[in-house]
Amino acid sequence: MITSFALMFFGGVTITLPAEARITGTEITVGQVAQVTGDDPAEVARVQAASLGYAPAPGYTRVLLAPRIGVQLSRELGLELSLEGARRCVVTPITHRVTALELRAEAASALNKLLKGVDAHYEPSGSLLGIVVPEAREAIVLRCNPRRPRALAGAWSIPVEVVLDGELYRTVWTSWKVELWERRQVLRNAKRAGQPLLPEDFVTRRIRVGSGSERHAIDPATLGQAVILRDMPAGAIVNDRDVQRMVVMKRGDMIGLEIRRGRVMVRAQATALQDGRVGDKIRVRCERTGKEVLALVVSRALVELRLK
Repeated sequence: MITSFALMFFGGVTITLPAEARITGTEITVGQVAQVTGDDPAEVARVQAASLGYAPAPGYTRVLLAPRIGVQLSRELGLELSLEGARRCVVTPITHRVTALELRAEAASALNKLLKGVDAHYEPSGSLLGIVVPEAREAIVLRCNPRRPRALAGAWSIPVEVVLDGELYRTVWTSWKVELWERRQVLRNAKRAGQPLLPEDFVTRRIRVGSGSERHAIDPATLGQAVILRDMPAGAIVNDRDVQRMVVMKRGDMIGLEIRRGRVMVRAQATALQDGRVGDKIRVRCERTGKEVLALVVSRALVELRLK
């Protein structure tokens, strides 16, 4: 039974406060917790829309006292009010559970967009609990716009924003394991330390990458005369540190210089000004012009300069 309390302000708007009220949203308005009546519809609407402050979080309550409500509203609205009903009102939030399944589904949708066109596989990692939020007055929306990290493979943390009636209420972080696959040049067969390494020792295969070693993988076309420095299994990616390439060009050697721009190629005689291995860039001097340039060692007697 609701006990009666009256605080009279001579006027035409009456607020009847119940002993208990259940509300939605993150802010309490008079219209959510009390019955408002009066002769002027505009004044009634103003009182109904007036804020009484924050709503309690899920699992908590908040007590509103009638005298304080009367003083606050009279000061803020400048109206004559009557308060009737209970002296105190216990406010409890109506809640909604956002499940872990919903949070992960939103994150997975964002991952699909980020990894579009990439040969990748991802799966959730770690535990994730759903969260309890206030029931929305209009809508609860999940929003996820993560940035794509530099290193695609590995552990990802994807934030999912819980938006309540257009305002961010909470951000939940979801964890994922991402695997990346690419077609790479790898060893066709196992190799022992000291064996020569040739372009035909490589084959293109789809492999899982992500350790970072693939960023420094050697181009088989630039091997020249090389030997492998350590035992390596079939399917391994070979880096510069795994091989020792032989010097094929000596300082002072007379060599050919190919200058390319698009489909146009000009060939000239040049002198090597540095020792070089296939794949190295060394300084050479064009015999016809005397100009020194930095060119790529292609073979024992040929360097190449590509112009933009």
